[in-house]
Amino acid sequence: MKTILGLSTFFMISAVNSAEHNLSGMILRYPGFLNEKVYLNIVFDRVVVADVWRTPQKDDFNCTEDCNLEIIYDIDDTVFYNFDTLKFVHKQKTYNIAFTSKKYIHKDCSEIEDCNYYFLPFEIKFTSRE
Repeated sequence: MKTILGLSTFFMISAVNSAEHNLSGMILRYPGFLNEKVYLNIVFDRVVVADVWRTPQKDDFNCTEDCNLEIIYDIDDTVFYNFDTLKFVHKQKTYNIAFTSKKYIHKDCSEIEDCNYYFLPFEIKFTSRE
């Protein structure tokens, strides 16, 4: 009986100390729009944490192919991305996210830094211990 009570207490505490999170958004680049800036929108648990137009830069200036671009959208918050994944750094936590199947990359694009038209949506749900 004590074992059953102990296990049920353990599972109840675990459930109380975890939280479900939603993270979604998009990166959009459209030719000639706002001096070639990229639109970044990020919603974290129904709160908009980024809704900005920025000029992305390579995160490694020595990179020659399959490079990542970086967008700094707040003092300590950054996004790194390529055509496949997004690395989202927010409040000193890092999230690695794959883009959804709705992503669009113009057919003439082979490298992200030379591409003028792409739409990269993302969305994940996850549970974390609080």
